[in-house]
Amino acid sequence: MGKKMLGDKILLKSCPFCGGKAEYYYEPMGRDNHFMGESSIYCKKCGDGFNSSNLSEKELTELWNRREI
Repeated sequence: MGKKMLGDKILLKSCPFCGGKAEYYYEPMGRDNHFMGESSIYCKKCGDGFNSSNLSEKELTELWNRREI
């Protein structure tokens, strides 16, 4: 399965390092009834970002938006 980007319902702030546009990705993993995935937020310009398999979309977005320059 491919990555899917976050919808317009949650806005990501620009990258605190370069000002570039950030994007959210979700990579589903697993099979049968054992489903999990990994969420990531990365800057398209400089590549800074992070990922987590333990945080929800909302929690990861809040972490990204909370960072300061």
